[in-house]
Amino acid sequence: MTILSRPLYHHRFSANLRHLPHLFLVPLDQTLADQAADVAAQHRLWSSDAVYAAVALRFGSTLVTLDQEQRERVAAVIPACLPAEALMEWS
Repeated sequence: MTILSRPLYHHRFSANLRHLPHLFLVPLDQTLADQAADVAAQHRLWSSDAVYAAVALRFGSTLVTLDQEQRERVAAVIPACLPAEALMEWS
């Protein structure tokens, strides 16, 4: 059995995430969902990728992702970078 198929693992992981000091969970409300749908349509993104981009737009932040296609497609509207680039910038 892999880690991904263990429900208890997911529950613990989720519970531990809430204790990270700089983590801010953003609820997916109707306004954010509508913005994500617009971003998806305008930049040819998958819906889930568009949600991340919409959150970055809402907070005026940088989108940090390993997904090269996502970075390239949103580059015109928000800053986007690789995790390694973000870590170098923040250290």
